[in-house]
Amino acid sequence: MVFGARRLPIALGNRIMTRGTGPKQGVWSFLVSLGEVIIPILGILSVLIAFDTLSIFGTKSQAALSGFVSIGVDVVIAGWIGARVFGRNDAQWEVLNLSRGARTEGRIEALLLGLAYGIHVYIRSLTSGEGYTDAVSAVLQFPVMIFTALVLWRIGRLFRSHARTAGEVSETGPSFRDRLLSLGGQAVMLVAIVGPVMNMLGYNALANFVVYGTALSLAIVGVLLIIHVLFVDLYGTLSKASLEDAQQALIPVLGTLIVFFLSLPFFALVWGARTTELGEIWSRVGQGIQLGESRITPSNVLMILIVFAVGFGATRLLQGMLKTSVLPKTRMDIGGRNAITSGVGYVGYFLAAIIAVTTAGINLSSLAVVAGALSVGIGFGLQNIVSNFVSGIILLIERPVSQGDWIQAGGQMGIVKDISVRSTTIETFDKTDVVIPNSDLISGVVTNYTRGNRVGRLVIDVGVGYTSDTQRVSEILMDVAQNHPMVAVNPEPQVSFMSFGADALMFQIRAILSDVFYINVVRDEFNHEIMRRFRAEGIEIPFAQRDIWLRNPETLVPPKSAPAPEPDALTDRAPDPGDPDPDGE
Repeated sequence: MVFGARRLPIALGNRIMTRGTGPKQGVWSFLVSLGEVIIPILGILSVLIAFDTLSIFGTKSQAALSGFVSIGVDVVIAGWIGARVFGRNDAQWEVLNLSRGARTEGRIEALLLGLAYGIHVYIRSLTSGEGYTDAVSAVLQFPVMIFTALVLWRIGRLFRSHARTAGEVSETGPSFRDRLLSLGGQAVMLVAIVGPVMNMLGYNALANFVVYGTALSLAIVGVLLIIHVLFVDLYGTLSKASLEDAQQALIPVLGTLIVFFLSLPFFALVWGARTTELGEIWSRVGQGIQLGESRITPSNVLMILIVFAVGFGATRLLQGMLKTSVLPKTRMDIGGRNAITSGVGYVGYFLAAIIAVTTAGINLSSLAVVAGALSVGIGFGLQNIVSNFVSGIILLIERPVSQGDWIQAGGQMGIVKDISVRSTTIETFDKTDVVIPNSDLISGVVTNYTRGNRVGRLVIDVGVGYTSDTQRVSEILMDVAQNHPMVAVNPEPQVSFMSFGADALMFQIRAILSDVFYINVVRDEFNHEIMRRFRAEGIEIPFAQRDIWLRNPETLVPPKSAPAPEPDALTDRAPDPGDPDPDGE
């Protein structure tokens, strides 16, 4: 169990992960990897129980055996954390982004760090049991201290290498987690230098506190990273999302944040806190805070979260059943089905919140004064949001606009994609999404081209020459309209001689289409067919012509050239037409 049986979960985990990189493979890999810890620890404990049952060792030998067992347990747990954080072989489930050689180095250093910590604990128990002096204890601990510091230095370098590689791969640079790991790596490297120096200066207790506290903190951080990856894989598996989408989701981050807060007592114990102090802090926190006549405690908050999560899940399950199994079998259109589904969701969420609060034992009537005081400020600050919320409810109940309708509102025309509580999203014919506040749809003018059905009217204006046979033109246009498959038979299309235009005789076709979404396609086919029939019949489609009349066309003819006058002898200039002639005239 210690040396051989653990190879089975390792091989099985590698086989699972090399066949895929999806969230489901990650969950199975984590579950299988637990065997790498459970099987060796059971083997070590079996050895200890066997020797204790045989009673072949004395008191000191039994204590030494227990110390070696503790070292073995530390090494097994550290090796599992290193394998999950740094990855193994070609499996794509490492937490840190490192090369294959760096990953192997990280696994070995995690194993050595667990070994160093186990030896440190063993020497500390040995020196305290034998009554050694502090000087002897410091001498015995110093080699282990140097070894631990070297391992911490190497691990800190790996953290910084991961952050640097992540910054080079990402276009936006390293993420917050990567920057935090880089700072943590620098801190670990600093501890690796300061710890041995303090030990050599005689501050043995302080050096042990800093160095081995850092080692245990690294183990807790490694477990938190592993749990975060597990939450991402679980979310991707349950929501059937891809690994990239699961990594960008909010729920895994919130789950990791909750686990981080739950792990704070362990960090406190590592860094010198006592269990009595933690118990006192927990008792004070457990008293909660007074809000009106109610007292809100952590247990109340936990109860609210659990009950609301159950209600939320039940509501989503009911919505899915209605959307996929019940409503499609009815005669409702897609807009009505979506309205019912959304309404059930809102009612379910509201009831889940009310039930969660009342189950936790919080008296809502005691919060009425506080809620009344807050509602005044919220009403002024969020009046637009409240208006849109109420308008969204009206849209879902009255359904003047439904999903899939072709509408024109706020200067935008398109197909309604989604109606939410705050806004409505329409997709324009340019394939762009436009978000319109619900209050604009309620208080503004909205044109719905497909309300209740998709029947719509097509109007086409046609002009012909004044020499055309008007009766024949009407017959051709009526024939074109009646022969198109998209034109409804009842009511039948109409062709009207509308007016005597300035350049043409104006006719108009009015036809009801069975599906108005194809209006542009039908208009195009109508125009082509009308042009073909007019050419075959010799009917002219005139275009505007204008005759230009000139009042004085002679001004456009250049005048005949005349000899230039001679310059004046005295002034050396050409005579001005305003100068008097020699005769004085």
